[in-house]
Amino acid sequence: MLRLQMLPAGCGDCLWLEYGPHGESRIVIIDGGVSDTAKALRRRIETALQEREATVLEVELLVVTHIDNDHILGIIELLK
Repeated sequence: MLRLQMLPAGCGDCLWLEYGPHGESRIVIIDGGVSDTAKALRRRIETALQEREATVLEVELLVVTHIDNDHILGIIELLK
């Protein structure tokens, strides 16, 4: 299974990638968009937790392609 989802990131980029067998998929987050994108990321994380019936979500890889504000500010906000 491979699922690529573009999260709303304003003028930036934020991608949610899942791959692997159903029920055991792994998660990669690529870029975080602008600061407000952190809200969409949090909602997506909550959805993934519910889908997995889990309390902790393991993200295999977090990639920030470069440090322009439209790629990194959402990640900074999320990690706060």
